[in-house]
Amino acid sequence: LAGAGIPVPSPLGWGSMGPLSFVLMERVEHSQTLRQHLEQGEGSVDHLLLEDLDQLVAKLHRAGWYHRDLYLEHVILRKDGSLCLLDLGRSRRQASPRSRWLAKDLGALLHSLPDRIPAATRLRFLARYLDLCGIHGARARRGWARAVEQRRARIASHAPRHVSVANPAP
Repeated sequence: LAGAGIPVPSPLGWGSMGPLSFVLMERVEHSQTLRQHLEQGEGSVDHLLLEDLDQLVAKLHRAGWYHRDLYLEHVILRKDGSLCLLDLGRSRRQASPRSRWLAKDLGALLHSLPDRIPAATRLRFLARYLDLCGIHGARARRGWARAVEQRRARIASHAPRHVSVANPAP
């Protein structure tokens, strides 16, 4: 991922014990997750950060990678204001990833946006992503929007596995 220009922690080493394995990653100094930052805003949404996120996700997908767990909780805001992608254990790379995996990434990301983010901002985010990925035809864009929304709705309908302050029980 780092070789593709995706901001991720650097691997420091790896190991295994029987069927289990692990990768030791650098500690990335950060102030908060992107979700925490977006939840705290009282006024307007930080559009520059959402544009940075668009760039990151489009670069990830154009390089043939998909995250498989792409929620805002897995994007941290470094102290210098840049973004870093975490929780890479389920990430996969294929020469031509299936569009359903990319739509799932986008659906998860849009689902994890705080409620205070307006629907128009969410749509602009998706439109910028499609532009960055070279998807311009109206029919193709509608198809992508429909697929992403179906994935987002499916994710929203699931009961959470882990209950926390950020993810309260319904």
